[in-house]
Amino acid sequence: MKKAKKISVLLCVAFLLCIAAGSVTARAQMQQIVDDAPPPLAGQEDMLAGDRFENPFEGATGGSSAPAPTHFTDSEIEVLQSLAQRRTNLERRERQLAQREALLSAAEVEVDRKISELNQLRSEIEELLGKQSTEQENRLRSLVRIYENMKPQEAARIMNTLDMDVLLDVIARMPERRSAPIMANMNPERARQITIRLAERSRLPQVVEE
Repeated sequence: MKKAKKISVLLCVAFLLCIAAGSVTARAQMQQIVDDAPPPLAGQEDMLAGDRFENPFEGATGGSSAPAPTHFTDSEIEVLQSLAQRRTNLERRERQLAQREALLSAAEVEVDRKISELNQLRSEIEELLGKQSTEQENRLRSLVRIYENMKPQEAARIMNTLDMDVLLDVIARMPERRSAPIMANMNPERARQITIRLAERSRLPQVVEE
């Protein structure tokens, strides 16, 4: 009985040594004590069963050995710190890229909106120019009819005082049988200028050879 109690005390001491040291050496010392202990005598196995020593390395759920504390060298700690810093830099870079992408998307939306507005404005300007061209053409046609209904001498006298561009627009829209008598009664120099300008208008643009 006393010998069994002694064995139990030795095991407890070994357990305390293992906890205090927290190393493989203490565990080896406990194992050495267990190995050196004499086997129990007959009839003492049941008594030892009641004082059975629990393995301090067995887990609460299965009996697997608890992992020994991990120790890192200075170089390993330096590598881990470097990896952590690299991960932080990558995360910061990722956030910056996400912000830049958001800004680019917003700018793209704004550019599309501006393009749409410019296209709409161009359509409105083209429509106004078309209306203006139509109205201007109608006014010129009206002037042509007025001069056609006048006597050639009277029409020539007025056309001698007209702006050259307006005069050319009117003469160009008149049939030749109507414009010829009027030009015959105009100032000869004025008639010559009209002839040259009309010829320049009808001349096709020359293709520049490379």
